[in-house]
Order: sequence, then structure tokens, then C-alpha cells
Amino acid sequence: MRALAAVVPPFEPVQLAPLAPFGAHAVVAGVNQHRVVTTVRGSDVVADPTNVLALEAAVRRRSDPRSPRTERLAAVSRVVRAQQFDAPNAFPHFSLLGMVSAGRDIGDNAFEIEACVEHLTTLLGAIERVHGGSVTIRLTDFDGRDANVLQTVIERIGSAARAEEWPERTAARGYYPGICFKLFVTHDGVEVEVADGGMVDWTQHLVASKKERLMISGLGLERLAFAGD
Repeated sequence: MRALAAVVPPFEPVQLAPLAPFGAHAVVAGVNQHRVVTTVRGSDVVADPTNVLALEAAVRRRSDPRSPRTERLAAVSRVVRAQQFDAPNAFPHFSLLGMVSAGRDIGDNAFEIEACVEHLTTLLGAIERVHGGSVTIRLTDFDGRDANVLQTVIERIGSAARAEEWPERTAARGYYPGICFKLFVTHDGVEVEVADGGMVDWTQHLVASKKERLMISGLGLERLAFAGD
């Protein structure tokens, strides 16, 4: 649980059940239901803790949607994916540290910048505690409207890690509408992707407000362990 201990605070730890309501991944995140293991009793085996954390964050935000308070939640879950994996060190079940920050738009991309810096800084701390290798952060803006956000985030990260823009990225374009990032660790000259995250619009639909903002991120703990072998 070293990874979870590394993110608390500012994130509040939440213990998730191994099962989620049927359709939680498909409805919240737009994930194809065929990629989720569905039980005979109408529930899903958790495939991504950020989907379930987003539901909890939305419940809290709906109680006072105009509140400036940001809900920061984190959980470590053993997840199962119902799809074929051919890449090395890629498995259908693994442990994932998931984090979400849910809040209200306050203008000038302030939420996006603060949430992005907070997630990246927290992920760097978790990686350092578990792995300790060099980290590269690559940021992308799929909609092309927030280049200033990326530059501000890179400046705020400073010397904590190598951070750079990655305009060539195409993976997860439909999942992340705008700002997103990946983190890679290097061990013995080999670069391994260990974390992924970005801004999504899930809570805008769950809270029924275009003012809602949500940043998610996930750290693959097996990937991180294998990168140090």
C-alpha cells in the first residue's frame, strides 16, 4: 500500500468494492461493455477505479454543485479487463492506483492547471516511493485549444521530472477530449509506460452542469514493479 500512502494527502483514500453497478464503465467512461467482465447478477467487475471514483465524486458534488470545494479521491483496486493483451508485461488483471479530482470551473483554465500539476506531482511521489527511477512526462492537448495550459504545467513541474509536449499522440483521443498525459520510467535504458491521465467530461453529465470539471489518472503498479526488475 506504499503507492496509496504516497497520495494521502491531498487525496482521500476510498475502499472500493470489487464489483460496480452494471454499465458503470460503459455509461460513465464510454468503455465498450465487451471489455468489462459482467456478472450474472447484473454488475461489473471493476475494470478501472477512476470510473467508480467519478460516481462517488459526482454524488458529493451534486449535494452542492456551486461549491468551490474540489473532491480528491484515490483507491487501489485489483481490476479485470475482458480483452486480449499481447504486449509484454500486459495482463487481463492487475493492480491500479486511481485518482480523481472533481470540482467547478473557476475560469482561465485554473482548475485544469492546478489539477494537472497536482496529479502529476502526486504520481511522481508515488513512483519515487515504489520505483525510484527517472521519469518522463509527456502531455498532449487533443483539441488544440489549451497549449498555454501545457506550457504552464511543464513550467510548474520544473526539475521534478522531464516534462514535454507530445503532439504526435493518437492513443485515447476519443477517451480524453482535450488535455491528457502519460508517464514513463526508464530502467536499464528501457522506457516503460506506467501511468496515464487527463481531463474528462464525465461529471458534467452526472451532475448535469457544464461547469463541472474532472481530472483522472491511473498508475499501473505491476508495470511499475516490472520496470524495476
